[in-house]
Amino acid sequence: MISRNNHITFLSLNCNGLAKLRRPSARSSLIRFLRQQSAHIITLQETHASTPTLKDTFHKQFCAHQSFWTPHCGIVLLSSDLHMNEISLDFTTRAQLVHVQHNDQAFHDFYVLNIYAPAHSTRERFQFFNSLYQHLAPLLDNQINIDRLFIMGDFNYDLQRSGLHLNAPSTWLTWLDSHFVNCTRDDVHFAGIPTYRHSNYLSTIDYIYAPSHFSSSIHNKDISFVNNDWTDHALLSATFIMGPPKLGKGLWRGNPLLFKQPSFRRQLNDALTQHYQQLHDMPSPQSQWESIKGIITQHLKTYSRQQAEWRKKQLSALQSKRNRFLRSKPPAAIRAWRLPIMERQIATLQQELVDIQALRAGQRWRERGETSAGYLKRTIHDRQVKRSIATLQHPHTGAMCSTTDDMHSAVQCFYQDLYSPDPISTTDMNTLLDQLPSHLRLDHTDQEHLVRAFSIDDLQSAASRTPHHSSPGPDGLPYQAWRLVFTHPLYTTLVMRVYEDALQHGIFPSSWNDTCMCLLPKKGDLSNLANWRPISLINCDAKIFTRLLNARIIDAATSLVTPYQRGFMPGRFIGVNGLLTRITMEQASEQASTEIGLLLDQEKAYDRVHPNYLSAVLHRFGFPSSIIQAICTLFFSTSIRINVNGHISQPIQQLRGLRQGDPLSPILFNLALEPFLRSIIDDANFQGFQPWHSGATSPLPPIKVLAYADDVMVFLKDPMDFERLLAHVACYQKASNARFNRQKTQAISLSGATHDTWCQVLLSNAMSTPHDRRCPTAVTYLGYPLTSSKHQLELFLDQLLQDLTSACNQHSQRTLSIRGRATVANSLILSRIWHVLRLTPTTTVFLNQLKSVIGKFLMRNIFPRVAFTTLCRSRSHGGIGILDPVTQQSALQTRWIQELLSFSTDEWSPHTHVLYHHLLRDCRFASGTIHTLLRCPGARKPRTNEVSISTLIYRTMDLIPTSWDTIQPSPATCLILPLNAIWYASAESTSFRQPGFKNLLVGDLFVLEENENYSLRLRTSADGCHYPILLSRFRSYLAQNQLQLHPYFARLCDHTHVTHIHTHTSPRLQDTSPLLSSFVQVMDGKMWRSKAYRKFIAPDTPSDNSSVSWTTFWHTPMHHTARNVWFRLLHGRIPTSSRVHHYAPDFVTSPLCRICSTTSDDDFHFLMGCPKKRRSLDSSLETHSFCGS
Repeated sequence: MISRNNHITFLSLNCNGLAKLRRPSARSSLIRFLRQQSAHIITLQETHASTPTLKDTFHKQFCAHQSFWTPHCGIVLLSSDLHMNEISLDFTTRAQLVHVQHNDQAFHDFYVLNIYAPAHSTRERFQFFNSLYQHLAPLLDNQINIDRLFIMGDFNYDLQRSGLHLNAPSTWLTWLDSHFVNCTRDDVHFAGIPTYRHSNYLSTIDYIYAPSHFSSSIHNKDISFVNNDWTDHALLSATFIMGPPKLGKGLWRGNPLLFKQPSFRRQLNDALTQHYQQLHDMPSPQSQWESIKGIITQHLKTYSRQQAEWRKKQLSALQSKRNRFLRSKPPAAIRAWRLPIMERQIATLQQELVDIQALRAGQRWRERGETSAGYLKRTIHDRQVKRSIATLQHPHTGAMCSTTDDMHSAVQCFYQDLYSPDPISTTDMNTLLDQLPSHLRLDHTDQEHLVRAFSIDDLQSAASRTPHHSSPGPDGLPYQAWRLVFTHPLYTTLVMRVYEDALQHGIFPSSWNDTCMCLLPKKGDLSNLANWRPISLINCDAKIFTRLLNARIIDAATSLVTPYQRGFMPGRFIGVNGLLTRITMEQASEQASTEIGLLLDQEKAYDRVHPNYLSAVLHRFGFPSSIIQAICTLFFSTSIRINVNGHISQPIQQLRGLRQGDPLSPILFNLALEPFLRSIIDDANFQGFQPWHSGATSPLPPIKVLAYADDVMVFLKDPMDFERLLAHVACYQKASNARFNRQKTQAISLSGATHDTWCQVLLSNAMSTPHDRRCPTAVTYLGYPLTSSKHQLELFLDQLLQDLTSACNQHSQRTLSIRGRATVANSLILSRIWHVLRLTPTTTVFLNQLKSVIGKFLMRNIFPRVAFTTLCRSRSHGGIGILDPVTQQSALQTRWIQELLSFSTDEWSPHTHVLYHHLLRDCRFASGTIHTLLRCPGARKPRTNEVSISTLIYRTMDLIPTSWDTIQPSPATCLILPLNAIWYASAESTSFRQPGFKNLLVGDLFVLEENENYSLRLRTSADGCHYPILLSRFRSYLAQNQLQLHPYFARLCDHTHVTHIHTHTSPRLQDTSPLLSSFVQVMDGKMWRSKAYRKFIAPDTPSDNSSVSWTTFWHTPMHHTARNVWFRLLHGRIPTSSRVHHYAPDFVTSPLCRICSTTSDDDFHFLMGCPKKRRSLDSSLETHSFCGS
């Protein structure tokens, strides 16, 4: 991360062969040491990065944002704020040139030249510098700005020794002296400090050059001794100020981790105890509260300053001591005696620092590593670049602002205008509120609950359950600080008094009205302040109050908010809006109707809520006056300071709008929007979309509006609906200060067809024409694609696959065991698409491609591969618990099926009724029910559209493996079943014709005997039959044993046993619910949970090893490489010659061992049976003392 003062730190080091350090751990230690130096760019020489594998290894070990490597050099970029582009120097691999840019243009671009000159030949060195200068000359004329060029590396010549002209041409040396400053040579502090040592030979051959005008911009520089086990060169560092400071200090934040330290908690607790005696001199509980904040803040800052790491201080002191000693130019004998002692001390501290870091990293990895999705996300996922604000357009003058003062002026004007209320129409407000139904009002019990004082248990619980990583407000105090105050016995009374005054009287500590606003970028031109999202940082003690009040208001207000508003309401699911929208589009397409959907865009919806309007709405809903006063005082007396690149502006007053970031804002916005939604829903002349319903029932209520917070979709029948919508919008805007953006409002043709009438109407009202099937891409609503054509769906799914492939490639950069990859795949990759796949019809081709992408990620660098079906098993059965996309997409449909089957129709939500009738359209027979549709594929009409909501639900049911043997329908019920539901082809049957059977009901070929047994039998000529040929064929197939009846039906045809079957059910009763009884009973009521469904339809198959063995394997600590090997061995996927020869005979032509060439290569021989391998293994074990003498 670039510092707020635009400082860039360079490191330069000859690493003495990074690829071939003497000890395997030395490279890791050196790299860890370099990363500890907090540099932005590291230039390395003598890297020996000669292969792509080594380059990739170095990149991963450095955890680099970017890196470029040659066999001689390497440039490593550690800052995600920068980006490098390599400029080709094709004449040599001993030099690298890169162009470096800041992602937010915080300063001008610059260039870095990394050099490793030939070490052993003066002639080669002279030729190298001569060629380098000749190749740089044309680049300096037209591509490189010499005033922004930094040169560093191992030059392999000493400027202070004789014979310099033999090492480099005068043109090169003169050019350097004329345009650059040597960062260490001319500094008296570094005079005589060597950068290379070999036995008693010392010399200065490593340099960092900066453009001459940077001589006054060198913030820091150093030459540091590095552990002799790592390299024989010194580490050069230099920090430059690349431009004027652009980022300010921002807000101070207390470190929440300090509250985990018992010593800190004890000291702070003592400080609060001592401070308690001074509270009596303060005039009010609120002023006492502010004084407590001062004590906590002072203690946090003091304690933090005392926690500086002594090892780093000691290391810095030793480096300075060594440099002073060398500058004194001691006699050779004294230098040979004292210098090694100091260097050993430095090396010991350096090693301790890297070892501590390794231990911490190892502990974090062991405790939270591959089993924690959150930890993997933080360590694997590329850090999002924080966007600083480069320029802003002033809202009043239109001028572009780039300085801090000018940008402060722009944001203050913009947000003061935004938060200053415009006059509202009392008449329109009364009209809007008067039309609300009279029953929408809190009862006396809810009112009393809202004003009841918070208990100390409530407050302590709220402070404990808050997010651990939540950003504090302007006071910088985290939730952990208030948790300690709330549990302090001396402060219990004060705590309760402060929160009681806030709740019942609207009296707050002054800091509760102070907020700091941060701006997050949205889409579009970022010089336009409208394209930044304001987020308020609110003090944690104030958020505890609003969080508790929010919980009470939500409990009371659930009945006030229409069920068509699903944003931030408990028990309401965002997917319902997507489901209803998808259903309306499918029905509109089949009916070729002309309805459209309108996605309304509210401009700054939260920020424009008028205080008088909100107060009137809350009063109309029956909220107590004290609660209304508390809310309005807290929200509309707020002082806001705006953070622009770390610089805090002067405060402005928020006189309207809800604070984004406050727990109370979402429910308040829902209540404020409710009168507008109700005005549309209760408008008898507004038609909306009429969903299909079966003729036997009364029409369903029309779908007029769907909302998820401020995302509102309105369904319009015709232009008359549009005119009425405009009237409701106008009334709401005048009453509340809301503003709808017509240019950003999107229209969607529900049928996908083009409607000229709608095009004319919308264009005449400054709106875009409806999106239809001619458009290349789909409109996205709440994350769901609203596709009108197959092409739109294919494009959307292709893009989804590309995004997942990119995610897999990104996460593949980290070396993980098979378990870690499974955690990443389930929690960080596949989790991104489940929301979409719940309501997005997919093809088998897409799902197979998805499995292929995930399979390649899991089996990267593993051949032969373990089967995907095996990977989907649970870990206790030899798998890694991967979610099968086919199974998971079906499991996500169980939410809808559970609602259809678990409640009586009187308890259904509106969307369940719509879905129920939507499915009934698919009944092949008039007598069909939801049970026959879900249980009997033969009861469904063939669909022309293979991808639909219905298809997803039917696929879910059809995957369930159940037997017909357990159901017990009545004889009368069987007569209304599809004929194909009562028979199956016998094992002895040959292929036989069955045309026409799928269009028949059982009652077409069977009759119910009107006798005491109520048995079923085939029709005769006396009974009459409309299908005599099919009846004859069916009877013949039965007689020839070509088909057999399911046991449940065969029992009903046996007149001697039928009467004993129906002891509790009337044989004449038509009830299809028993068809699904086996489904519901198998899982004891839990089947319709997605996890139980997955386990039920895809049970774990037995493994060669017991579940105990697998559990032991997963719980045994081991290196990720070893775990992968063991996993492959247990599944028989070790790449032995015999196995690879079986799969790829052209690649491995013989099953014999490729080392000894005498024995067939099986698993034992591959791992330890080969004699030649065994000798190496025994030698290694003996070297590391793993085996006895």
